[in-house]
Amino acid sequence: MNNDYSDNAAITHLNNGITAQDDRLAVLAKYHDAAKKSCVDSTLVEFNRVNEVRYDTYMRNDIRLYTYMKRLIDIILPHTDDIQIAFALFNGDGCLLKILGKDKALNDMQLSPAMEGTIWSMDEIGPNAVTIGLAENLTLYSSGKENYNDKLKKYAIYFSPVTLHAYFDSPMENHGGIAVIKPVKLHYPEQLTLAATISNDLTMNLHASKLTNKLYAHYNEGLMMFDTAMQNGRVIITYCNQQIFDIFQTYSRELYLTPADSFIAPLPENREFWSIIRQHKAVNNLSITLYVQDRPYSCLITTDFLVQPSLKIERVIIYITTPQRISSQVSKKMGNSAIFSFGNIIGNSPAVLSAVKKGRLLAKMSSNSILLQGESGVGKDLFAQAIHNSSYRSEKPFIAVNCGALPRDLITSELFGYESGAFTGAKRNGNIGKFELANSGTIFLDEINALPLDLQATLLRVVEQKQLTRLGSAKLVDLDVRIISATNEDLMTMINQKKFRSDLYYRLGSMTIYIPPLRERGEDVILLAEYFVNVVSKRIGRTDIMELSEEAKELLQQLQWPGNVRELQNLIEIIVQLYPEHVINPAHIIDNINSLNTTRQINPPVTKRERRHLLTQDDILDALEKCDGNRSEAAQYLGVARKTLYRYMDRLDIGY
Repeated sequence: MNNDYSDNAAITHLNNGITAQDDRLAVLAKYHDAAKKSCVDSTLVEFNRVNEVRYDTYMRNDIRLYTYMKRLIDIILPHTDDIQIAFALFNGDGCLLKILGKDKALNDMQLSPAMEGTIWSMDEIGPNAVTIGLAENLTLYSSGKENYNDKLKKYAIYFSPVTLHAYFDSPMENHGGIAVIKPVKLHYPEQLTLAATISNDLTMNLHASKLTNKLYAHYNEGLMMFDTAMQNGRVIITYCNQQIFDIFQTYSRELYLTPADSFIAPLPENREFWSIIRQHKAVNNLSITLYVQDRPYSCLITTDFLVQPSLKIERVIIYITTPQRISSQVSKKMGNSAIFSFGNIIGNSPAVLSAVKKGRLLAKMSSNSILLQGESGVGKDLFAQAIHNSSYRSEKPFIAVNCGALPRDLITSELFGYESGAFTGAKRNGNIGKFELANSGTIFLDEINALPLDLQATLLRVVEQKQLTRLGSAKLVDLDVRIISATNEDLMTMINQKKFRSDLYYRLGSMTIYIPPLRERGEDVILLAEYFVNVVSKRIGRTDIMELSEEAKELLQQLQWPGNVRELQNLIEIIVQLYPEHVINPAHIIDNINSLNTTRQINPPVTKRERRHLLTQDDILDALEKCDGNRSEAAQYLGVARKTLYRYMDRLDIGY
């Protein structure tokens, strides 16, 4: 074995453990013999160099590796005094990407950045620690004559590769490596430890970078990381996921190590944003307008920080979203809470068909305000859902709010949200209001008549400006939301009584749909009753579907239904659950309508046979007197159809 390769060093580290000095020398001898057989020119002075385009491509591909190396070397260099030492970064193709060190040391060693871009190829310059280390994936050194090329024989070279596994059982990915270069007279085998330590640091950072990319690549919200200590105080982008490009409606591109102000508009724009970055301010869901490529975007931002001064790391992490994206996520997670369409509205009466026709037309219009008027229980919420599902907003959120059920002191915060610390008991991170959750979709304000007057003024401002301000904040949040309001009160009467603002009424009620009460819908009550019988029977697993007797149908049409469809649904629910009979008779209805409506007790009706023989002038006059002259209620009291009562009154000449 050629003693030119020996310097009595004890050990050197291989990739998978420790090898004796003899093993290192054996590897060197093997490659030296191969180079001689291949007639590699050991006197080559000018190493081959890649062109500028290829070099730029190499640097872009390994910019993270270089960044991590430079940060570490900047920490090491102040402790080297004037010692002659250089640090060289190689990529997997053997291209020398960067050479770092103190200027004086590099000059004394006759090394310079002019070497950057040169290719250290086994075929061109023969074996040395770099070429062998890349070929064999080894950590080793070569000193003096152990370097085949004459130009390199005055150096000691300590090399350690940077390699990563992409996944379990996958082959190593060669990312190049780090070389520590010193004059041969200052050679110490232990310097290999420094090269191995630096390569290990680079490997760990590269792994962390890949892990970050995997973790955040499909993160639902935009995420950017900025470094404020990397390049002379400039704010540099160190990470950016795909969602950022979606939020700011721009094409995807590599932003790593790009100055942040080349993407997010610099001062004087975005003054608050740059203040947050520079001063490391902690914010949570802060509403802010960001100018990106000369376009304003309403955003919500949250900050986090990773600061390690000893490692020269000052990283600001910004989570960015928009009210529209939040509402979209709510819609996806909750599903579209509007489950009904116009096909679910049962009825053939002219009044209902007219309301449905108008609802379909308004759903397709661009109007952002629709008012539903009707008594309690007529199905205003069903109409609201049907309008939403027939509109272009059908894939967006549908948020329903019962204004009459909200405590007065919480209405503002529930509708419009609040910032952290806005009031005693407020959530630490604030809260997004119902309007923001409904952004880009529909908000249904049931019982709008229950809103206090001061809240009506706030709502009017939101409707007119299409913006809101959270409680405890001065930031405006842009809104694109359709407001469907509903009332069971006559708003014009409330306006005359100074209980409702006329300007809000004209804003919300420009498009109005009147939903008729059940008593005005004729035979629709039969259709609805039969529908509810089937629905309840299927839900409870009852196979014997009950039927309505003719007398029961007559009675259903005679009742006044102060609770409208809701009252009818509750009645059928009770009957189907309680009675085993196959036929629903008037007695079933009367017995249970009394429990639902206690304002007027109705006696059970007589049978047809009893009606023919017992219905007299005195019976009719008594019923009319007890019902205060109301013929419909008198017919109900007597258990006959209204037309039957009129026929008896004509026959008996009763002019009550």
